Amino acid sequence: MPGGIRIAARADYLAFQVSGEFKDEDTARLLRAIVLACADEGPKRVLLDIRTVTGRPPTLHSYSMAKMAAELLTKSVRVAMLCTRDQLAKTFFETMALNRGVVVKAFDEPQSAVRWLRQQGPDQADETDAATEA
Repeated sequence: MPGGIRIAARADYLAFQVSGEFKDEDTARLLRAIVLACADEGPKRVLLDIRTVTGRPPTLHSYSMAKMAAELLTKSVRVAMLCTRDQLAKTFFETMALNRGVVVKAFDEPQSAVRWLRQQGPDQADETDAATEA
């Protein structure tokens, strides 16, 4: 992701804008930036916008990213990933991260992502989504 990472503080969450081409080595840097930004008493809600990232991580890398996210992010951190529709259809990372206890959900609409971030406490299960999807 040579284009870089931009972080903007919003009233009740941090917005991370990631750009450039996907590269394996940049994932750890991104996760560490999220951890540092949420450290101590900082915001525990993150909007991670990856819509302008090009390329796609291999499946094994998505698994490794999810494992790393589970190791680095506490359950008090809530992450809404903002993706393109094509990226959303390939969110293996989301499934793997959820299975490891990371509070994360992928969206293709900014308003839905922000609404989800604000919906409930960061470490609570998202039962309302399960009810609406049924």
